Amino acid sequence: MNDLAGMLARLNPEQRDAVEHHNSTVVLAGPGSGKTDTIVLKVANLLHSEVMPPRGVACITYSNDAVREFSIRLRQLGIHQGRCLFLGTVHSFCLNRILRPFAGIVGRPELTYPRVLKLPEQTQAIQTSLDAVGVDEDPNRFESTLKLVRRAMACGESLDPFDEDQRAVAEHFNAQLVATESVDFEAMTLEALSIVKTSHEVREILVARYPWIAVDEYQDLGGPLHQIVSELRRAGSKIFAVGDPDQCILGFTGADPSYLLELSEDRAFRKIQLRFNYRSGARLIAAAEAPLGSARNYQPAPGRDDEGEIEFERVDGGLEGQARRIVHGIVPQLIASGVEPHEIAILYKGKGEMLDALHAEISQADQRYLVEKDVRFPSSPIVRWVQRCATRALGGEDADSLTELGTHYRELQASAGVFEDDLDVRKKLFGAVMAADPQLTLSEWATGFDDLLGLRGLLESDGTRPDDLLAINWLRESESSAVPLFDFARGVQVRGQVVLTTCHASKGRQFDVVILPGLQVSLFPFARWRNGVYRSEPKQLIEDRRLFYVGLTRARDQVFLVYSSQFKNKREYTVRGESPFVQEVAKRLGVDP
Repeated sequence: MNDLAGMLARLNPEQRDAVEHHNSTVVLAGPGSGKTDTIVLKVANLLHSEVMPPRGVACITYSNDAVREFSIRLRQLGIHQGRCLFLGTVHSFCLNRILRPFAGIVGRPELTYPRVLKLPEQTQAIQTSLDAVGVDEDPNRFESTLKLVRRAMACGESLDPFDEDQRAVAEHFNAQLVATESVDFEAMTLEALSIVKTSHEVREILVARYPWIAVDEYQDLGGPLHQIVSELRRAGSKIFAVGDPDQCILGFTGADPSYLLELSEDRAFRKIQLRFNYRSGARLIAAAEAPLGSARNYQPAPGRDDEGEIEFERVDGGLEGQARRIVHGIVPQLIASGVEPHEIAILYKGKGEMLDALHAEISQADQRYLVEKDVRFPSSPIVRWVQRCATRALGGEDADSLTELGTHYRELQASAGVFEDDLDVRKKLFGAVMAADPQLTLSEWATGFDDLLGLRGLLESDGTRPDDLLAINWLRESESSAVPLFDFARGVQVRGQVVLTTCHASKGRQFDVVILPGLQVSLFPFARWRNGVYRSEPKQLIEDRRLFYVGLTRARDQVFLVYSSQFKNKREYTVRGESPFVQEVAKRLGVDP
């Protein structure tokens, strides 16, 4: 177990200031700044010295992966989830700490144990609302717009960006949820916001229980949570908000850096910037700041001598030439120089010609690649946990311990109202995990694993995780799950393979070397041909600048910027010129691209 006092002593001055400050705080945490350590030690320090039982701390974050990471770090300090610590996602906080305890007493008993729409049901409900209003649009494409409209309505924000039909669809969809006494994941936060805003008693109870609320990745969590946090702060809770406006790349989900910036300008908050970047050297830090337009004053970690390398790779042959150069030139040279394959990441912007070209070259390569967007498995919390269990079973490096895996299983049991002795849980989980055989298919192993642990029964009893239930059925029965278990196991799968993924999916990760291809006019940033020149919409340009920043800052040691003097787009038009981002980085570093 780690020593809390010793870890606190190793913090840099800004981190220590953030951890020890006794009032609401905004921490602006750039890439590689030790954000996770700062949040974990803040929570641990509060529970150790300031927040005494039965009161507690709520720690809210964006993803289940982050919840797992925080949980592991806190357990190493002897701190476990329980009455004095809530640790979970926004949806979990809203469901389990607001809707379930308080919906009944504010006259909304149907929200105490709501029926949560499965994804197919949600898609059908969107289609029904589109049809009712007379909008001819794919429900899957409309989903993000629907989310933004519903959030704006719930938060009292301007609806000017949306037309009358879009507003009407949102109103019809909300009415469907009320009529069927159902919620989707968005409604969990919107209904929780409504309760917090309208009930003084609920606010008082929440403040009494959670005098401190810590929020990670604040820039990504959207208007509803921001308003919940604001309501609870005004009612007496202290807030510890951590994030980076420059890494807000999920605008299509409703993420908006303005919420974090609003807190940072609030006099009730102490603003602290973590200035040290423990990941990258000075040259990489300077290069990353170039597309942002101004310096952020980040510094490399004290004692770091190497500045990192930026390689400008101008390649003939357009996008196809870039793919050949990367797959048959850059990657083999890096591996020959001693870089581990899994420490190399090729980060592309999105689907299109660049990805197609990379696919074509990878199919002919000797080196194995992990093409993450080709992963065939549902993106569900239960699938990620089962994947971790498979990694443990096959002896993958960095596998979770049975204790860590058992924590999730006990939480699943508790949500379904099932409680077993800890030793019995460990024995059952051990038997299920160790029943694995590398020769089994994923479907065969998942079926036995589910039968031994009763996952489907627990999820059916819980009723709030319909997508997890669908995912377990998919693992058992889908033809696509007839793949070797070896390929499913997370730890086994990743090591020894070069990673090919999107800049979006790279957020929160780090690699020794990052390769950024397709840095062309009209592609990255996206631009349209207008009046004889390629122009980007202002909002699109801002979002692409942040996306480029996120991609470049994943690197510890080296970045390759890959581009061509010209390329042919999908319409066979010749497009000339590299991305302005390449030019900006070169100018900042004082070199010719």
